Amino acid sequence: MMMKITSPASGASCSGNQVITATMLNPAMATNVDFMANGEIFDTVTPGLVMTAQLHTLSRGLSNGPLTITVQSTGNVFTASETININNQRSIYVEDANGSVGSYVPVMVKLHNFTNAAKCQFSLTYDHNKLQLDPDSVTKGSGIPATSTLDSSPSTGILTVTISGSTKFVGGDLMVAHFQIRTPSAHGAKNAIGITAVSVKDTADTLLLPAVGVPGLVTTN
Repeated sequence: MMMKITSPASGASCSGNQVITATMLNPAMATNVDFMANGEIFDTVTPGLVMTAQLHTLSRGLSNGPLTITVQSTGNVFTASETININNQRSIYVEDANGSVGSYVPVMVKLHNFTNAAKCQFSLTYDHNKLQLDPDSVTKGSGIPATSTLDSSPSTGILTVTISGSTKFVGGDLMVAHFQIRTPSAHGAKNAIGITAVSVKDTADTLLLPAVGVPGLVTTN
């Protein structure tokens, strides 16, 4: 078999950021390799004996249920395909973004699958040598009521955010912050923004579980 998906296994339950791994017997016969979800390209990589791509199932708005992953080379066309099952639980996630070196890129943090959330807290982590936060750009998203407050505490490579209020959120957009892509980030680089210390509470101040933090990527064009 010229092309094969080695991970995840066919039929696997997947969520959040899922790494897809494929192998190719003769990469010299191809010019590029596309990774696709239900026929839509989510990453293009250089052909190799082992290739990986990251599928952000939440950023791409993929519904829970079966999903077809296809890996296909250009030039001489070789294809591998399998079906996995998307199973995202309640999450706070960093939406993928992209931009050129020197530009400021808006990065959105979103809530997924909560119905009565009114308060939350989380910390974003990033490589400050490649991404520089504009601390004045940290603002509430459209899902946060006008009466709620957002407090942010930036330090080197970390941004801690607390959103408080007594009214439940009206949508999933929690916060936006702008990051400048710095010169050490080369073309095609995928700069991770992690999310830790996640907690979500309802209007009665009850902790809502589970609450999973899902990181995102800022890709350098």
